[in-house]
Amino acid sequence: MIEQHYNSLSVKVFFALIATWLMIGSTRVCAQRLTAEVVELDSLMFPEQEALIGTIDDLDIGTDGDIFIVDRLGQQVFGFSKDGKLKVKVSPEVCDPGFSFTPWALSVNRSYMFLQNDGPWGFLFHSDGRCLSNVDDNYLMLLKAGLTANNRLFGILRGFGERPYKLVVADIDGRTIKEMEIPDSDFTVADKFIEGGGLAAKGDIYYFAPSVSPVLYELNMENNSVTKIDISKKINLDTPSEDLPAGDINPAFVQQASQIVLGRDINRGVYIIEDKYLFVQYSHASKTGGDWKWLIYDLENEEVQTVQESSFGLFRIIDDEGYRLIQPPLDNDNNLPNPYFKKYKLNIRSN
Repeated sequence: MIEQHYNSLSVKVFFALIATWLMIGSTRVCAQRLTAEVVELDSLMFPEQEALIGTIDDLDIGTDGDIFIVDRLGQQVFGFSKDGKLKVKVSPEVCDPGFSFTPWALSVNRSYMFLQNDGPWGFLFHSDGRCLSNVDDNYLMLLKAGLTANNRLFGILRGFGERPYKLVVADIDGRTIKEMEIPDSDFTVADKFIEGGGLAAKGDIYYFAPSVSPVLYELNMENNSVTKIDISKKINLDTPSEDLPAGDINPAFVQQASQIVLGRDINRGVYIIEDKYLFVQYSHASKTGGDWKWLIYDLENEEVQTVQESSFGLFRIIDDEGYRLIQPPLDNDNNLPNPYFKKYKLNIRSN
């Protein structure tokens, strides 16, 4: 009788635990149903009478709303007001007369503009276009650097070959404050060589997605910890069957890397939205076109929330606004109009 009562009680407890688990699970599933609602706003145009732009290779918005763009083809950097009026054209001649200037990325805050140049190194400018550095200064960052509101630079040193692959945080003069090595992954060589990847900062915590590997790294500079977030089970990414070979870069290496770029998913940016979510973007190129995948990671609950597919990618996300780059076709006079942006509002919503 005691044994029978014990077994009956065990069954009841077992089913009670199952019911509780299911209820908790249902609650978590509901909490996870977040989506990025993308609402088209207006367009961001750059009139030809203000400036002739070859390509737009990077974009940032100043705290006062001024718009800064990099034209790598034209080897120019422009600053526009909100209404598209040209305010400043940045020239490297005041930094190093005669130096070959091919900018490809920039970051701005209230006081400064940090430009990355082919080379690779960077130049520091005042937001009004005055040069504050020269080619001999220590601004060496190979992945797009960021510039925080408190005048700190951060970026990734790719460290190709045997050199360290690490996050670097520096002061406004380029002097290293802190650095942290990034762990190896299944595709470390490809991650170092193939252009792509994304880096975002929230205080002393940095979030980095490499070009090819299906992971996110949380790099906490305050307590010197690295957390590897495996996203491969949440998002179906097309990754290579093997890493690129370590060693010298030769024609076979370059061809293998090109096949990865043209046929696999490549990370195209990590952004923080509303201070609560990571927006992680991947592109997949093919001979017939390309498609995009957007992943939302909840920073508070430390969970991947959702994955969405899109027919277009966002060139840049600043605060909660996305910018889609548009290159118009030739006009009736065979002139090529300036590229421009379509703007979108990104609303993270729960269903």
